Order: sequence, then C-alpha cells, then structure tokens
Amino acid sequence: SKMPEESGIKLADWIRSEHSELPYIFLSAYADSATVAEAIGHGALTYMVKPVQVPQLLPVIYAAITRARDIFRLRSCTDRLTAAVDSNRDISVAIGLLMAKFGLTREEAFEQMRKYCRNEGRRMRDVAVHLIEADEILTIAGRRDG
Repeated sequence: SKMPEESGIKLADWIRSEHSELPYIFLSAYADSATVAEAIGHGALTYMVKPVQVPQLLPVIYAAITRARDIFRLRSCTDRLTAAVDSNRDISVAIGLLMAKFGLTREEAFEQMRKYCRNEGRRMRDVAVHLIEADEILTIAGRRDG
C-alpha cells in the first residue's frame, strides 16, 4: 500500500532540500516506468521493487554509503576551491584599487598590501574585503555630494 497522506516523492523532495548530501533509495511495490523515472529524477540513488531480499539490498546500501562519502569529499573540495577563488578575486580587486589610487604597479600594490597585512597581523583577504567596502562607501558618499 502507499504511504498514508504523503508520497515517497514528497519525502524525497524534503530529504533533498534538508539533507542534500544524504543519498536515498526508493523501495516500492510499484514498478511502472513513470514512477521509477520520477523517483530517479528527484534524486534517488536507485529504485527497488518489493519484495527485496537482504542480499539484494546490501550492495545498494554500500553503494549509497560510498556515494555519500564521495559527495561529502567533493562538496568539501568545492567549498575550499570557491573560498580560494573568492579570496583571490577580492585580493585582485583590492590590488587594482591600490594601483589606481596610488599609481602603483601590480607588484608594488601587492607588496604594499602584503607588508601591511604582515605588520598588522591580518589576513590578506580580510584586508582586501575591507578596502573594497571602504571604496564602495567613498564612491556612494562622493555621488551624494555631487
């Protein structure tokens, strides 16, 4: 019989929205191709039709665990890469601002920023973000006065 008052698809949507890293398996008595396609389309790792024997289920569970680990590693790597790209973008913009403001070469601006960070014990990305925010405030203030 079907789940009372809720569908497996609704449950799958909730799992995907609340726990996107959690792989899940559809286990149902219904084997029509539309239901299978819908379940897979909603992110199910696989779709199994009841009755299922434990020896059939164990490899699927092991595959789901492996996939969860792979997704976690990939997401962690992606998060680190995104942070590095964002950090480099902020640093590049801040260096460009210093170049424009003080007529410095890229290397000179980078070196000035690096020295400042070292002397103040601050991270380069934090200083870069601060410089960008300060420039935005000054730009807005300059427009209001004009």
